[in-house]
Amino acid sequence: MGRLRELSWNQLSGSAPLTRPVRMLFDVLAEERDRWALWLPVFLGTGIAVYFALDSEPDIWIGPLGLAMAAIIGVAGRRQTSWVVLFVAVGTNALGFTLAQLRTVWVSE
Repeated sequence: MGRLRELSWNQLSGSAPLTRPVRMLFDVLAEERDRWALWLPVFLGTGIAVYFALDSEPDIWIGPLGLAMAAIIGVAGRRQTSWVVLFVAVGTNALGFTLAQLRTVWVSE
């Protein structure tokens, strides 16, 4: 967790050309670092909302695929704070989607 405290714009500025909106978003995230845990229910709810916004029932493997993608992001970028933040956001969204999907399957049986 100590690495999360070291979040700064300079960490990403040399890695790729970033647009102004992305920089603004990064600055907001950096300022909110003490409250990142409060965003977890938002991301979880977003995954659930995406599931229920679909017109048809997705294949059962879609949710676990999202979790696997989040795990890959987490492993690949475990040394950079920006990738850890992305891993948590994608992973929590995928978890919400998967939980809604599993609950639907469980109730329908």
